[in-house]
Amino acid sequence: MELEYIKQILDSAYNIRPHEVGCDDCEEEMNEYADYVLEEKQLDKPLNLIKDHLELCRDCSEEFQSLLEALNSATGKK
Repeated sequence: MELEYIKQILDSAYNIRPHEVGCDDCEEEMNEYADYVLEEKQLDKPLNLIKDHLELCRDCSEEFQSLLEALNSATGKK
């Protein structure tokens, strides 16, 4: 099963289309995307690409969830 996950990651990395973002771009925009999520704002098109990446990439998604938890903890939200 782990081998299949590794293959999926490699396939994703090599098949990024021009309208998609990779992990590096996602990490750069993650704080801004978190602000939109926490404030429940409507996303602009570039941040929709971050959302799409988080739905496909387990590592970035886990990092994003940790960021949201930290921000919620800092602001006293659940």
